[in-house]
Amino acid sequence: MTRGTTPELTFQLPFDAGALTKLSIAFEQDGVLVLEKKLEDCTVSGQQVSVRLTEEDTLAFRQNGSVLQIQLRCGIGEKRLASEVITATVGRILKEGTL
Repeated sequence: MTRGTTPELTFQLPFDAGALTKLSIAFEQDGVLVLEKKLEDCTVSGQQVSVRLTEEDTLAFRQNGSVLQIQLRCGIGEKRLASEVITATVGRILKEGTL
């Protein structure tokens, strides 16, 4: 993922995503929570959850070589589920800031 871009991230779930009542997508670097997206920030279709990050969102990630970790935590009624931690690298940009 490159800083200053607006990627759409899509996650495939093993169940109908329409059943979700709660959702947290956490983005962490070096043990610090940098960004969190909730169910209302996402689009749900079939077994997929998609979220679009803004320029400001991706500019919050550091490009110093530290790994970006992503995890989904879901709620369906009283049930709670969590994904494995997904790792990504953050691509650098030459000019800081939004376009």
